[in-house]
Amino acid sequence: MANQAPNHLKVRSLVYLGLCVAGVAGFLLIAVIPNYLAIKNLQQDTKQTRTRIARQEVLYPFYQQMLHKLQNLESRSMALPFPDRTGLAREDLGRIERDFSQAARQAGIELKTVPDLSSLTRSSRTLVVNSSGRGNFFSFRNFLVGLGRLPYLQKMEKIEIQAMPEEVRFKIKCRLALE
Repeated sequence: MANQAPNHLKVRSLVYLGLCVAGVAGFLLIAVIPNYLAIKNLQQDTKQTRTRIARQEVLYPFYQQMLHKLQNLESRSMALPFPDRTGLAREDLGRIERDFSQAARQAGIELKTVPDLSSLTRSSRTLVVNSSGRGNFFSFRNFLVGLGRLPYLQKMEKIEIQAMPEEVRFKIKCRLALE
C-alpha cells in the first residue's frame, strides 16, 4: 500500500482531469468550431465568386461587342421623329396604305393594313387602322419609328406582340387624325 496514492489525491486528479477536459471542450466550442464554420463559409463564398468570375470571363467578349455596337449606334442619330402633327385630308385616305407599306418596306417587315371604315363618319376627326405583320424584333422597332414619322398619326392604341422562334408577329391598332 505504500505505492498507492491517498484517496484524496485520486479525487483531486480526477477533478483536474475533468477541468482539463472541460477546458479543452470549451476551447473547441468557443474558438475552433466557429472558426471552422467561418472558414467553410468563406470557402463556399470563394467558390461562388470564382464561378461568377468564370462566367464573366466567358461573357466579356459579348459585352465588348455590345459596347462597340452601342458606341456605333450612338454615333448615328438616334433621335426619334417628332413631326408637326397635322390631320390627313379625307381625299388622301389612299395615302395611308402607301405610307404604312413604305414604313414596313424600309424596316424590312411584312405588313397588312386594314382601315376600320366603321370608325369613319362625316363628323369623325379620326380613323382607326388595324395592321398586322411579322419580322424580327429590331425591324419591328424600326417600323414603329417609321410610323412615328407620319404627321397624321394621332396615337397607337394597342400593340400586341407574339414572339416566335425566329420572328415576332404583331398587331397594331392606330388612330389617325383627319382634317
